[in-house]
Amino acid sequence: MILARVIGTVVSTCKFEKIQNSKILAIQPVDLDGKPIGRTQTALDTIGPKAGDIVLVCMDGDVASEIVGIESVPVRGCVVGILDYYNVDKESLNKVNSDKVLIRGEA
Repeated sequence: MILARVIGTVVSTCKFEKIQNSKILAIQPVDLDGKPIGRTQTALDTIGPKAGDIVLVCMDGDVASEIVGIESVPVRGCVVGILDYYNVDKESLNKVNSDKVLIRGEA
């Protein structure tokens, strides 16, 4: 899952038949400070966020298919939550990040 900001909608005159009635959003992944990271992506809208909202996006196609209730849908991202706020303990986060680097170094 990733955090992302909704930056707009995608208009398509032709869609895969099983998602004809679904809205597709343009999203920009963000870090924990809300700063953009990576490339703009698309995700199916399952809950109705507005442009500017920070959302939680499931980026697993199999799970996205299950969430929207459509088997074998060609979708990778699916919005599963609109964040009102989130709290990050920077000290814990730094410890987790340093642990990950240490584990990578040992491998």
